[in-house]
Amino acid sequence: MVKSKDQDNKRFRFFYEKSVLSYQSLDEKGHLLEVNPAWLELLGYTNDEVIGCWFGDFLTPESQKLFKENFSRFKAAGEIQGVPLNMVHKDGNIINIEVNGKIAYDKEGHFRQTYCTISDITDSKQTEQALQESKEKYRCLISNIPDIIWTADHNGKTIFVSPNIEKEYGYTAEEIYKGDGWPCKIHPKDIKKVEKAFKELFEDGAMFDVEYRVKRKDGEWIWVNDRSIATYKRDGVMCADGITSNINIRKQTEEALQESKDRYSIIIEHSNELYYIHDNKNKLNYVSPQSEQIFGYSPKEMMIKWTRLITDNPINQKGLDSTKKALETGIRQDPYLLEARRKDGRKILVEIDEAPLKDKKGKVIGITGALTDITKSKQTENALRESEEQFRKLFEYAPDAYFTSDLKGTFIDGNKAAEKLVGYKKEELIGKSYLKLKLLSPNQITKAVKILARSAIGKPTGPDEIILKRSDDTMIAIEITTFPMNIKGKHLVLGIARDITERKKYENKIKYLSFHDSLTGLYNRTYLEEELARLDTDRQLPISIITADLNGLKLVNDTFGHEQGDRLLRRSAKLLEDCCRADDIIARWGGDEFSILLPKTTEKEADELINRIKNKCLGTNNNKIPINLALGFSTKVNPDQNIQEIIKKADDYMYRHKLLEVKSTSRSVVSVIERAMFERSSETEKHTIRVKELSLSIGRVLNLAASSLDELALLALLHDIGKIAIPESILKKKGPLTKVDWKILEKHSEIGHDIAHASIHLVSLADNILSHHERWDGTGYPRGLKATDIPLASRIVTIADAYDVMTHDKPYRKAISKIEAAREIKRCSGTQFDPELVSKFTEILEKAS
Repeated sequence: MVKSKDQDNKRFRFFYEKSVLSYQSLDEKGHLLEVNPAWLELLGYTNDEVIGCWFGDFLTPESQKLFKENFSRFKAAGEIQGVPLNMVHKDGNIINIEVNGKIAYDKEGHFRQTYCTISDITDSKQTEQALQESKEKYRCLISNIPDIIWTADHNGKTIFVSPNIEKEYGYTAEEIYKGDGWPCKIHPKDIKKVEKAFKELFEDGAMFDVEYRVKRKDGEWIWVNDRSIATYKRDGVMCADGITSNINIRKQTEEALQESKDRYSIIIEHSNELYYIHDNKNKLNYVSPQSEQIFGYSPKEMMIKWTRLITDNPINQKGLDSTKKALETGIRQDPYLLEARRKDGRKILVEIDEAPLKDKKGKVIGITGALTDITKSKQTENALRESEEQFRKLFEYAPDAYFTSDLKGTFIDGNKAAEKLVGYKKEELIGKSYLKLKLLSPNQITKAVKILARSAIGKPTGPDEIILKRSDDTMIAIEITTFPMNIKGKHLVLGIARDITERKKYENKIKYLSFHDSLTGLYNRTYLEEELARLDTDRQLPISIITADLNGLKLVNDTFGHEQGDRLLRRSAKLLEDCCRADDIIARWGGDEFSILLPKTTEKEADELINRIKNKCLGTNNNKIPINLALGFSTKVNPDQNIQEIIKKADDYMYRHKLLEVKSTSRSVVSVIERAMFERSSETEKHTIRVKELSLSIGRVLNLAASSLDELALLALLHDIGKIAIPESILKKKGPLTKVDWKILEKHSEIGHDIAHASIHLVSLADNILSHHERWDGTGYPRGLKATDIPLASRIVTIADAYDVMTHDKPYRKAISKIEAAREIKRCSGTQFDPELVSKFTEILEKAS
């Protein structure tokens, strides 16, 4: 039994001396009792230089204080784990270490000494620091982008949400954390599919990618897209990050060292690393108990199965070559990575640090190695790298322009949208300021300076609108928002910009249309009312207002069509603009009405302006359609006068003039219509004159009164007035008219009726014009009147019109003789024509012949 124990002690002493890990033993006051060669190699000292020295003498001042505090706790607790300290190498360099250890007691339970392992974590610290800086850079970016980043547990409770939740949805982060939080904002119709997908994320590992509606704080329902691709354990609870993984999983601390029979077994067999020894033929002679924890195999099983656990991953060849080289050269090689397979089939990644074993003659007889499972740390590192890459892509391919600059406006970085926005490549932007690139005109630089000044004191800005000059010298309007950032102690600015040129054009167009009449280009009633309210002050007195009404517009619309009516309105607007001063405010009040607002204008000046307008109207009398305006005005001279009363007085004045001029206006428009009708065809004018003479001859035989004869003559002249709206292609068509042509032509009696009804001078003829194509037997148009229901004047003109049409050539047929025409009139007596009138008409014809 004693012999076996001695053999164990020799083995552990051998391993202690040859181990690649650093070991030390301290007395109750913290002085070094013992260190191994790896410890001396790590710090560059000899054994005589360190034994008996206080351990704190090899630490930096900050770590000395930490050591004192932790050493007291160490002695009280009996063990210590994962204490980070900074040691000073003999050459002055700082080494980051991590200390694990336990206290050995004698049989009476009194303190004997400590057993500690010293792990060099300098490289991992530097990696951790670099990753942390990268994480901080993109954390700042994430907290300022429009997307919401969240973390939730498996029950759907929000653990974290980025602060821009308030800007985007109206809720503060605290409101999301309370109660049901985010789920209660989800639309009732969407909650089931969200819960189902969220459950599958945690139970099946399925991607969480759902579109659903949430309720903003202002009550608005909006659609969102929620994505998460991974779950993880946080403080013992399964959690997920939304949109991207922002998981900070730290490497679990090494398991506590367990007491053993002696100090060497404690160090080796209770470390988190697996230790092994194999001969120069790669046969394992020793494997520490950690094989069970790392691989799932006992040390005995590991000795048999070791070579079978190595996967076919290409990275493993480098490790095998490293071991071979160490055996061949006797020189310690750099640590390497190896992929292996656990007993449960799961692949793990391990880091191996080996050193050659030599006999007393220096001959290499094997390898001693330490194996560390770094699967989780690598996963964490990869997750951080993936997270950084995802945020870089988000930054690079965002639809809005993202850029970073210093507080002087010098560009540091920018995405593709930023390149497109300014027209420069990223390489042309970086290192140059907006001033050097001449991106801003002088009047815009002040805005940019204010934005940078606010960023300098850590305040976000915007959204602000700035006019930007692109590389091709085109000017665009942009909307820019900025956020302060602090990266490695440097104050920077994150800017988000978008091109709003088209939006601004649309806004300006809407603004223009809201204050202008789309037909005439004049101001509209809304604008005039606002200006009335603004200018109705003592300083603007006297204020004159002119109102104008365009006479005959309805008659023009009914006769010539609305296109001619619109043209008349535009001509009238131009006439008013030509007569007024530049500062006068002219508006189309509505329909055929105009108003002119004249600040600081006396009654005399307003009257003079009205006379100018009237004279200008007279100058249009030779036009196809002359301009005739009824005008009125009034002037406010005292502050106590109500401006609305002034407008009413101007309207009353205008309507009085309109009533006085209405007959002459109507007559003028009728003359225009007659002239337009006769201009279309000289035959039409001759035809109406002949029909008038024939109609009057019938009227005289019937002994009609003089007034009735005048009306009959006017009807004969204007009975076809509606043809002014019939296309000339039909009126002058050579050949027979089609059914469609006749349908269009038959509309002229109704059109003529509407034209006459719109004129006070012709209103008495309206019904006669409408009826001049009715037939005695009731088969005429447009109303199908019969016999004496048809007005007498219409019956007379119908006979005269038919006779003249038959006895004169038409584009679609030749004329017939007067005898044949008279015979046709008689034939149609009682069907088309009034029999009594036909009898009178034939008598007239016989006398004439």
